[in-house]
Amino acid sequence: MMLAGLRPEIVLDICSRALAFWTYQVYQERLYQEYSYSKAEGHLKQVEKLYTHQIQSKDAEMVAMKGEVNSLKKILEEYKRKYSELSEKLMERNRQYNKLQGMYDGLRLRNMTVANREASSTGDRAQPDQFMGN
Repeated sequence: MMLAGLRPEIVLDICSRALAFWTYQVYQERLYQEYSYSKAEGHLKQVEKLYTHQIQSKDAEMVAMKGEVNSLKKILEEYKRKYSELSEKLMERNRQYNKLQGMYDGLRLRNMTVANREASSTGDRAQPDQFMGN
């Protein structure tokens, strides 16, 4: 509405300047978008490198941990084997101990029985002598 009544040359000049300004603004916006895109792309590449490095270090750590777990499993199996062997030896020694304890108790009872017999047989002979002396 503001251009109404102006000469066509002026209207065309104003329109061409307006289009040039608009084109300039679109161009500047495009440059800004490209700059923002390249900046974001650079940041993305840095983040990808960082995460790739972190993933690689975690993978290496995981491999090391798996190796340690396997090593500990082998050690555990070795300890289980040794425990089993020692447990068997202990059971065998306990059997031997119980057998010897039984033999000892049997011998002790037999000795006590023999000693009681001897004491009673010597005691029978000593009793008549005691009565005679009194």
